[in-house]
Amino acid sequence: MTNNTEHNTTITEQESEALGSEATINSNHTMEGEESIQLDEKQNSQDAQDTNKPDAPPSSTAPNEQQASLISKLQLEINDLSNQQKELQNELLRAQAEVQNTRRRLEKDVASAHKYALEKFIDGLIPVIDSLERGLESIPEEDETQRVAREGMSLTCKLFLETLRKFHVEQLFPLSESFNPDFHQAISTQACSKEKPNTVLSVLQKGYTLNNRLIRPALVTVSKAMDTKKDDEKV
Repeated sequence: MTNNTEHNTTITEQESEALGSEATINSNHTMEGEESIQLDEKQNSQDAQDTNKPDAPPSSTAPNEQQASLISKLQLEINDLSNQQKELQNELLRAQAEVQNTRRRLEKDVASAHKYALEKFIDGLIPVIDSLERGLESIPEEDETQRVAREGMSLTCKLFLETLRKFHVEQLFPLSESFNPDFHQAISTQACSKEKPNTVLSVLQKGYTLNNRLIRPALVTVSKAMDTKKDDEKV
């Protein structure tokens, strides 16, 4: 009886061990299945990410056509801007030169206006001087009765001319000087053997200048060379 009991107990333990081993095996299979499912999910997720990624551009050593076109356009724009800059610089230089010329011209005009402001006034006084000088010449030096009048008139003319010189007015009396067409006006020519040709022989009317600008030319008679042919015919 006792032996049967022990035998049953042994069988029961063996069955328990067998059931435990089977449960362990089933548990291991279950874990392996879960791990396999997780691996499949990770693979699917990785495949989806790879699908969403854009395709990589094909590798090429030649420059991109769009970039080359853009570079060409930019180069054309740079050339246009460079030309515009040169034109603007030239216009600026011309404008500066024009401003300088205008300023110099205005300064010259202002200086000329100040310098020759008395021209019309002097031109109006010249006939008065001519009248005084003609009156002085009409009085004979030998006439003692008019000596005081002559001296007074001579002093008046002298004072008149000195006052005009203070304002840069000069009288022209080119007797025996070379003829100068800038300041002299020839009324006639006269053959003369004593003077060189183009020499002033006589002054019919005195001239005047203001700051070396001619107000009235001197009216003169000019010498010329002798006509030798006529002299030969007379001989």
